[in-house]
Amino acid sequence: MEQLAQEKKFGWMSRDGVNSAENPLLAWFTEKSIRRTYLSDSLINAVLHTSHSDAITIVPEFVAPLFCDLFSMQSLDCNIFDNDKYALYCHIHRNDRDDPVLNDIINIMTGI
Repeated sequence: MEQLAQEKKFGWMSRDGVNSAENPLLAWFTEKSIRRTYLSDSLINAVLHTSHSDAITIVPEFVAPLFCDLFSMQSLDCNIFDNDKYALYCHIHRNDRDDPVLNDIINIMTGI
């Protein structure tokens, strides 16, 4: 919670979605009229906020059970992304190309 309280980029979002034009995923939320009140660059801070409020957040399916266990939260499976395609761009420095953790993350992302 201390990290959540100190995050500078964590803040209120405008209800009309003005801040979402450059991000395709945030633009999708605006198009679907999903009202979001917070934006954070940190997934864990967004989850912490959700666990201590009545907020709802969307997380990848493979981490939902972990968050539910750690923060006593509930999950709901939904298919809102089934018919949409998103491009995920990943860059790692060539010095890190043999890092097993980064390669595992890339393998998870390409398996979506």
